[in-house]
Amino acid sequence: NSISEAMGLEHRHYNASLISFDDLVGFPYPSADGKSISFLPTPATIWEAESVLVDELSRCKPETQNKFFSVIHEKKIQGMPLQKLQYRWAAMFVGMRLSIW
Repeated sequence: NSISEAMGLEHRHYNASLISFDDLVGFPYPSADGKSISFLPTPATIWEAESVLVDELSRCKPETQNKFFSVIHEKKIQGMPLQKLQYRWAAMFVGMRLSIW
């Protein structure tokens, strides 16, 4: 995203119609004592993102849409705050026109 690049932000672009939940949060692994779960980050995970563009939102599964709505509206995923996230954009195709929120 050119805007994020110009602002020096850590940016992620997700194609909602293709993404899996593990791509978004990383791979879950339990702590040694088995009392908590952490997520192994990858270059695509959302935890360090300062800006996010969610594309094709209207083409993904309803459960994935719900997860992205929480990211977009609350800056949270699975109830956990996304501490660094500042800017969120979502795009969806509606009929013959493109809608950007």
